[in-house]
Amino acid sequence: MRVRKAGRPTAEETEQLRETIVRSALTVFRREGFPASTFEQIANEAGTTRRSVYARFPNKSELLVAAIELFGAEHRQSLFTAAVVLAQTPLDAVRNACRATFESVCDEDFVSFFRLVIAETARNPAAGEVLVRLNDIYARELEILVGRAQREGQFLGQDPAHTATALIGVFLSNPLNRRAFGDPQFKDKARQEKYFESLWALVAHAAK
Repeated sequence: MRVRKAGRPTAEETEQLRETIVRSALTVFRREGFPASTFEQIANEAGTTRRSVYARFPNKSELLVAAIELFGAEHRQSLFTAAVVLAQTPLDAVRNACRATFESVCDEDFVSFFRLVIAETARNPAAGEVLVRLNDIYARELEILVGRAQREGQFLGQDPAHTATALIGVFLSNPLNRRAFGDPQFKDKARQEKYFESLWALVAHAAK
């Protein structure tokens, strides 16, 4: 059996450290604000050295992009779970995805992350590009669910891509923007529920 040399991390350990650094950066960015965050704070949060952080991310902008990608990937996975995709009917799957999306964008952690990223996109266009790409990936996932519903007789005559875009506007973009701007409607659970149910009723009617 080959014995690994002491002090030389395996590929798995290297990847784990990278992920730890990215998660720690996200924690520090949220706590301190992106401009005030330092590599020393991130290294301390990650339990490593500044040298290790710099070796993987030469600047904070690259760290921010990595944090957005990680956050976005995990968020998408949390929305399109087996329970959502394999719902009783294809229309239920669309509803479940929209419900999970809406609830997530009303969550304070998600909103604070959104505010942080938007504040930096002017200085870091790459961050904005990642957001657009993540939105496109999410739209394709939702489009697949709409397509399945069409095969069962719902949303007939509608373009699945356009329908997915409309659903994103109603259950993601509008509530997220208004929540970020402090609209009290999206802080109160009862009003959130009323918003979702009234808008979904329109979607369900259009799907017939």
